[in-house]
Amino acid sequence: MKTPKVFIALIAQASLLLLSGCNPDQLELVNPNQITPETFFETEIQVQQAVNAVYAVLQTRGLYQRTLYFAMDNMSHEQTMNPATEADKRQFSTYTFDATHGGITDYWKNCYKGIYRANFVICNADAIDKIPEGKMSQAKKNKYIGEARFLRALY
Repeated sequence: MKTPKVFIALIAQASLLLLSGCNPDQLELVNPNQITPETFFETEIQVQQAVNAVYAVLQTRGLYQRTLYFAMDNMSHEQTMNPATEADKRQFSTYTFDATHGGITDYWKNCYKGIYRANFVICNADAIDKIPEGKMSQAKKNKYIGEARFLRALY
């Protein structure tokens, strides 16, 4: 009878030792080589890459790559509808689409993605302004921040 009690006591002590032996601060490792938002804006190329990421959203499926053309052309009746046309495109010509339409969902999702990326550049304007004049001129700093503001308004 003593063997199970001793065995249970040993298991309880071992489990308490395992549970209290972990320090959560030591579990979160930081990669010193990884670029973070706090350390990203140090060169003109990085600023240009961030602004290019804002532009890249324009080429997504919900915006100028596909859906926006179908929606505008079909709603203005600039193209004739083929009876065999897919139902989602036919909804634009009959104005029967709603927020659950895949194209409309993609449109809004990508608009907000563009706004997020533009805000990332705009909110880091102080970090961009701290780039030395030798690495990036003030005119280019203003240009990139202005482009991000324009694109945010467009989205």
